[in-house]
Amino acid sequence: MGGVRHLSKTTPRAAALLAALLALLVPACAREEENPASPPPETTLSEARLLPELREGGYVIFFRHAATDLSVADAREPDLRDCSTQRNLTPEGRRQAERIGEAFRRLGIPTGPVLTSPYCRTRTTARLAFGRAKTERALLPPDYDPPGPRRHPDLPEGGLTRLLSTPPPPGKNAVLVGHESALREVTGTSLPEGGAAIFAPHNGENPPRPLKILPPDYWTRLTPPRKTAQDGARSRR
Repeated sequence: MGGVRHLSKTTPRAAALLAALLALLVPACAREEENPASPPPETTLSEARLLPELREGGYVIFFRHAATDLSVADAREPDLRDCSTQRNLTPEGRRQAERIGEAFRRLGIPTGPVLTSPYCRTRTTARLAFGRAKTERALLPPDYDPPGPRRHPDLPEGGLTRLLSTPPPPGKNAVLVGHESALREVTGTSLPEGGAAIFAPHNGENPPRPLKILPPDYWTRLTPPRKTAQDGARSRR
């Protein structure tokens, strides 16, 4: 009888302890099963470290082209040599690209190769921002079909993954100007027009993951427009 009385006293305690352990373990297991292979959208690179790191070079900076009129569609089979068959930068998009370039110069961010998709809106973005652009077919959007028979073009081996994983020259950053659909297909990352994603090509990740995703106004927030003498005269009136 004494043994039975002892068991009746300890069983509720054991049950309570077991319930507490289960309460801790079950949510943790559930979190692991929700999406175990899903990486975070970006790895950690703090705001405080970002500019010093970019000034040292060694990164790949992917820009989505600057602002366009999204109500205008490309021709069904755009001719990459004819901008009239494509959606192009708006006046605001042109100013946006110029402000990005000015911010890079004022912040002292060194750039090496500047590669762009052959589309007019990407080439114009690069030239307005950085003064140069070399076209790279690996930056074409995945749904591009050349004029003529409906077929996808032959793209360079490795495509965008190769570009995101190729280190720039020492002390420089590589700049890629392309399309949201191309970046999303390779990395799962979406960008608004004028947005940027920073990649560390030495990481060896496949698919590459961005260290930082930057909104379109990031660069101009760091470098507000300089006041001119005319602005100063107006402010004193």
